[in-house]
Amino acid sequence: MRNDDIRDPFSSSDVEVTLHSSVNKWTPQTEYAEVSIATLNTGPHCVCLTGRIVNLYNQPTTSKMPQAASGCAKMIVKDDTGAITVARSVIISVPEC
Repeated sequence: MRNDDIRDPFSSSDVEVTLHSSVNKWTPQTEYAEVSIATLNTGPHCVCLTGRIVNLYNQPTTSKMPQAASGCAKMIVKDDTGAITVARSVIISVPEC
């Protein structure tokens, strides 16, 4: 498959609604610097980046502790300069039968 065979499934109106939605508007208390993935540095920084999620998966944990995270949701985010893996521990509560 050639790169020019790949089509973006989102229309411009889909993108516009997502980027400029007034629903659940969040206002950060700190100013965030807009960066690209290639310019990220280690350490805590207030940054904002825009990319596309190219892969999303769950990595289950094997901990027997009742309060332990049940998994780690991972996503690979890509922009024009590179890709990065973003990980988030998740707790999935299973209803008792």
